[in-house]
Amino acid sequence: MLLNSEIMENLKFYKIAIALLLLLNIGTLAFMWLNRPPPPGARGPFMFLVKATGMDKAQQATYRQLRDVHHSRMEDFQKQNRQLRGQMFDLLAQKDQNDSQVQLLADSIAAVKRQEELLTFEHFRRVREICRPDQQVKFDAAIGEAIESMGPPRKRRN
Repeated sequence: MLLNSEIMENLKFYKIAIALLLLLNIGTLAFMWLNRPPPPGARGPFMFLVKATGMDKAQQATYRQLRDVHHSRMEDFQKQNRQLRGQMFDLLAQKDQNDSQVQLLADSIAAVKRQEELLTFEHFRRVREICRPDQQVKFDAAIGEAIESMGPPRKRRN
């Protein structure tokens, strides 16, 4: 049979362990709460340019319309691109692969990519036009970073 002092030591140990676990849980929750990501729409090129240029509500509404049209058209190009890439890689399964067919599909994919880039350039040209002259200076300074944020993430150099 355990002595009273041994029981008290065990209880003391469990109380300390529970208190430490409770503090650890509270710390984890606080860390997660303080470092939560911003809500959707609060980041990305749209909000970045809105904040960088200081657009008013009317400009934001016009920009939002431009963005929605651009997004819709880009989805069409991306769908077209996926179809062309699918057709090109379907050629791998054929025994008598025709290099001219592969070349034609690759050229078609490049043409779609070219259209995407031109569409994006025109989109930002229109966004710049809705800015006042003082905002255009800020836009010009910020556009590079906005475009970079739309692309794939860059690998960090060690």
